[in-house]
Amino acid sequence: MSDDIIRDGESTVRADDVGRRKARPTARHIVGLVLIGVLVLVAILNRRQVPIDLVFTTVHVSLVVVIALSGLVGFAAGWFFFRRREKRRSRA
Repeated sequence: MSDDIIRDGESTVRADDVGRRKARPTARHIVGLVLIGVLVLVAILNRRQVPIDLVFTTVHVSLVVVIALSGLVGFAAGWFFFRRREKRRSRA
């Protein structure tokens, strides 16, 4: 049963966790964290107001907001296209 407790020396482990390894970060995770760190650093170092030209008007926004929104849009686009590619591969 999954609720069985196994005592192994000093530690107590659930029976269904015996032999299970801890998850290791992959190269993809490390690269993603580095890129997020660079994005945060660039955003922090660029806090001044900049004009943004929209279709009908111009607004002045902090560059941090522009960088953060650009990062979020890039992340969302990457996630969306990765999911579509995975769905196409699973159908084949």
